Amino acid sequence: MAYESDRAIYMTSAATAQAAAAILAHPAAVPRLLLAKTIADMMVMLVSNPGAMCKASEEWCGSDDGDADLDAVEKGIRALKVKAREYEGWEGDACELFIDKMEILLDELEKMKNYRNSSGQTLRQAAEIYHHGAQFVGGVAALMSGLAAASLIPIAKGASNLTIATVLKSVGRTVLRIFRMKLKVLAAAGVILAGVNGYQLAQAQLLPGLKALPDKAPEFKRAGTEGFPFGQQETLSV
Repeated sequence: MAYESDRAIYMTSAATAQAAAAILAHPAAVPRLLLAKTIADMMVMLVSNPGAMCKASEEWCGSDDGDADLDAVEKGIRALKVKAREYEGWEGDACELFIDKMEILLDELEKMKNYRNSSGQTLRQAAEIYHHGAQFVGGVAALMSGLAAASLIPIAKGASNLTIATVLKSVGRTVLRIFRMKLKVLAAAGVILAGVNGYQLAQAQLLPGLKALPDKAPEFKRAGTEGFPFGQQETLSV
């Protein structure tokens, strides 16, 4: 489903609502019509970009089958574990520490995979919700334009003000519910994405301190020329 045009719909609708509110709120002798300005301001805050959300959800998954990248990483880590155990030149505490770290990393990688899928699904659902929201704000903008036009008719101006105020109250309550729903969606998405970032930081701290060799320092004072093909060191003169 294509959401690329939704951002333009949001922005156009918000601009239309602002223009209609400027007409409906004038003159200020009708305080109830000032609700139109509040509605228009909320519509500005509802402006979103479902197309970018949809694209971001695809990037979170990384490929058509979703977890291909993470599966490749997991496969590589398991291969490293096998090689570490089979390699005869590396053993002892350093080797065991490496394998333990790989086990922890595999566990965290599985959690990361679940969070990554949840992030992609959350962004996809948010894009769908805001896509329908674009159709809603477009309808509200059209309604407010009609009310603004009706308020300019001199003959029925007195009667229309009461009707317009009643309609605006109903529209205002609906827009407020939509605005609150947007905040809830953003909060839910924020919690999930914050969890993903937390796991990324935790994974970055898994490997520091990994020792490739024992801590024993080399004793350079015992080095000598024994075994060199030219025998003892000679002093060269110029």
